[in-house]
Amino acid sequence: MGALAGERGAWHYAPKHHALERRCAWDSAAELPADAPVVLVLTSIAWRESWKYGLRALRYCLLDAGHAVGALRLAAASVGWSLSVWTEPGDLELARLCGLDRSDAGGDGERERAELALVLHTDPARRIPPPPLDALLRAAGSGRWYGRANRLSADHHPWPDLDDAHEATIKPTTAPPREVLGAAPPLDTGPPTAASSWSLIRRRRSAVEMDGHTPLPLPSLARMLSLVLPRAEHAPWDGWPWRPRVDLLFFAHRVTGLESGLYALVRDRARAEVLRSRCRAPLAWEPAMAPLPVWRLTARDERALARRSSCGQDIAADSAVAFSMLAELGPALEADGAWAYRRLHWEAGLVGQVLYLEAEAAGLRATGIG
Repeated sequence: MGALAGERGAWHYAPKHHALERRCAWDSAAELPADAPVVLVLTSIAWRESWKYGLRALRYCLLDAGHAVGALRLAAASVGWSLSVWTEPGDLELARLCGLDRSDAGGDGERERAELALVLHTDPARRIPPPPLDALLRAAGSGRWYGRANRLSADHHPWPDLDDAHEATIKPTTAPPREVLGAAPPLDTGPPTAASSWSLIRRRRSAVEMDGHTPLPLPSLARMLSLVLPRAEHAPWDGWPWRPRVDLLFFAHRVTGLESGLYALVRDRARAEVLRSRCRAPLAWEPAMAPLPVWRLTARDERALARRSSCGQDIAADSAVAFSMLAELGPALEADGAWAYRRLHWEAGLVGQVLYLEAEAAGLRATGIG
């Protein structure tokens, strides 16, 4: 939302047509700064997932929102722009800004809900803050609304637990986080150029099977792991304001130059000893892949364990590397409340988006497993 096509207001992006649909026209005399940046709001409709996946739909919607944050940030970087999460608005405020609380926003069983907002900066050297939230809400409240949401299905299967989960994890209005990212080791290679980034983004597809013999070079794995570490100066993490609470366990099956086994990438080094103390099984916890914060936990063929931990799917055992994500759930809920459950999934989706593109850059292909 913002000033697009010469008119201020809220717009809906229709991906099928790659076009904007005007949703609300704001009064041109609204009390908003003339140079206010564009604000992007990501939303989800659980029915797009729940018709097939049932209660898992909530998690999939949240992970997709994280993927979208990564895709938008990296796309912005490719044209010299920057993008950052706007942490202040709560779900109710975003619903009012987008008209999601209106009767024309969706029918029974197809409710659309706000996930999070992002601010687009076309001049990274001059990051203009978003307009005051109360001024935006007044502009939306007095604006002229247009259109009605199309209906996806004639019939719906109710999933009341989905609604309960949504209600239990509503994000309130919050102050900006005061979290400081720890220092990450330097990148040993630079990021892809803008041209190669567009090529990777356009050709990326999810793998449907693995051949069970293609290896991954160790430098490619090191680059992947390096780029999922939080870096205040590197996309997409320069737009993510929260400290990392998602770590990686990975099963190395065929990495040239690395012993097969189970490894841990702890994205916040301060958490390493806590994780180590909470592991029941005897694990080696030997430093590996320095200077990255990687520890080798086991040194054996872990393909059977990878398969078991991935819903029994062979694709996890046949891959060169299989990643699992471990979230710091309890401390996040204690610090920020129930809505942090959603934020952890956004973060996991953002990590996954980086891994997807880096697999493509290595000449391979990746996929997510439910």
